[in-house]
Amino acid sequence: MKRLYVRKKLASGEWLCDFRVDGAESRRVRKKFSTKGEAVAYEQYYREEAQNKPWMGEKEDRRRLSELIELWYNLHGQSLAASKSRLAKLHIVCRGLGDPIATQLTAKDFAHYRDKRLKGEIDNGYHSNPEKWVAKPVTVNRNSSTLKQFSMS
Repeated sequence: MKRLYVRKKLASGEWLCDFRVDGAESRRVRKKFSTKGEAVAYEQYYREEAQNKPWMGEKEDRRRLSELIELWYNLHGQSLAASKSRLAKLHIVCRGLGDPIATQLTAKDFAHYRDKRLKGEIDNGYHSNPEKWVAKPVTVNRNSSTLKQFSMS
């Protein structure tokens, strides 16, 4: 794309920054500066701001972990071996964490979940007897690695 801009030194010694934000049919911006560097910097700043669209803002993702688990299963998980089993295990983890808003789930939250799960304080989804709820570290580690697929960063 051809860049449409003019930076020229005026008779007064000032630099004129004259450009159109998005091509010939777009809004024209003109401003005077005392140095060429200021004119160049302003043009770059203005173009970046126009591309970022700060007036639009970003919509905060308020989906719960259970929604992301279902989405993951529908788009990817169902094609895996033992897909129903993985889905059930993810739902167990989700219930154990209290089905948080996914973007607000922190490593600290998972550490507390892990501790309670290893002590047998959280239902494992398979046994009604609380004495059998104790999980091995390898089980909780697998749950952790599966949850990392839902990273919202």
